[in-house]
Amino acid sequence: TKETMKDLYAKDFQKHLKFFDGFCNVPDHWNYEQVIERGGKQFYNRYFPFRWVPEPGEFGKILGFIKHIFGEHEVSHAASGRRYPAWELGLDYIQLLLHQPTQALPVVCLYSPENVTGKSTFGKLLADLFGDNVVQIGNADLQSDFNETYSDKLLAICEETLLERKRDVERIKALSTSESILVNPKGQKQFVIDFFCKFQFYSNNIRMIYVTRHDERFWIIKVPTIKTHNPNLQAEMREQIPGFLQYLKTRELATQRVERRLAGALLRLASQTGRKID
Repeated sequence: TKETMKDLYAKDFQKHLKFFDGFCNVPDHWNYEQVIERGGKQFYNRYFPFRWVPEPGEFGKILGFIKHIFGEHEVSHAASGRRYPAWELGLDYIQLLLHQPTQALPVVCLYSPENVTGKSTFGKLLADLFGDNVVQIGNADLQSDFNETYSDKLLAICEETLLERKRDVERIKALSTSESILVNPKGQKQFVIDFFCKFQFYSNNIRMIYVTRHDERFWIIKVPTIKTHNPNLQAEMREQIPGFLQYLKTRELATQRVERRLAGALLRLASQTGRKID
């Protein structure tokens, strides 16, 4: 309140304040700007700065873990006939998050009926990598009208997912390709900002989400159990993030950008669920 500001900074507190014309959401991991000027107006960027600096170094722990999550089997693209190791697709996904954060990407669903598969560790790795631009959400957040929690994030990760209602899934599908969002904060005025959030869902339940075989926005991956459990894996991978980033800065993408129908065909082949989808 005005009176609180006076108590903290005296009656002339306004000279300490900065004023902006509105909020914006501009993700950039290499040339970040906190204040964006457009058309003579100043906007406050709700996206958080990237904290890591790429440096030459080891990244074998991270690469091995990515191979575990996405698999080392090969998949063939229906249109080009080219074959890809599934883990290369996973690297492309992370590399696009890093270099092209505004690009729409598939909804990643990690499924496994067993425990100790690394699903949660994968989410923690991405949270370590992208910091405050990753948020953990629950099923209730996706069913609520209040969406500020994930409106300005790069990634929204939901563990123990169970979204059986078709309406909830249709909402996620729409958000996964939307370029803007009407932010609805509790007790505040609604506003519109650019929207680039990608969703990930993890679960041990095979019926985690209502999906049909015709849905091209979902990348469903069955994750195997970890053969040799390493309780220090997360900390060891965090130490290798600078080396991993250096690798991704110079790595050439294995795949090329195509229309969603063709990309969806590739992702269906890359899925490892063995699940019969109605």
